Formats: sequence, C-alpha cells, structure tokens
Amino acid sequence: MSSDHFNATDGAGCFLELGTSNVELDDPLLGNLVVDPASWSAFHQPDAASPLRDAGNPLNVGITACLGTDQLNAERPTDGDGDGNARCDIGAIEAAFVPLGDNLFGDGFE
Repeated sequence: MSSDHFNATDGAGCFLELGTSNVELDDPLLGNLVVDPASWSAFHQPDAASPLRDAGNPLNVGITACLGTDQLNAERPTDGDGDGNARCDIGAIEAAFVPLGDNLFGDGFE
C-alpha cells in the first residue's frame, strides 16, 4: 500500500511500504480500548513507552504534515515523550506527556 508515510503496521494485514518513516511493529504498546460517547469515538491511547509517540512527521507545515487536531479534537503536535520537542504521534490520537512524578502516589494507597 502506498502512503504519505509516517504510518505503522503489525505486518499481518496489508503490505505497507517500509522505509525511514513507515514502521512495522510487533507491539505498538497501546492501552485498552476506550469508548468516549461524548465524542462518538473509540480508540486505543498509546502507552507512555509506545514507539508511536512523537514518531509522526517532524514537519508541522506542508502537504504531508499532520492535521492540527487529532481524532478527539485535541491540539497536535504535542511533546508526547517529554524531550522538549513537539512532534505528531503516529495514529489518530495525540498522546500527552505525563511525568511519572505527577502520577506517583496518585491513588492514595501508598
């Protein structure tokens, strides 16, 4: 399949031109399916260690740039991996970076 690049596949379905921007992953490290009735949307959020985070097109302008919002109408690109550089994620959902310290002891059981 031809694409505008910056896509991921598990290799089990259609053939995707692999190269410097299209990738084949055994495990994209996605979270559980989330169904959001407010946005009429179902999606898998990339986990914190997902290789999809900040792996989209590094250019924020032009015909191959990612859209300005994701499937949930959240602004993109954002810095999803905490390296200080905003870059689109591969996929329809833009995952925000959440530092570990912000979640530590968050459930009150520690």
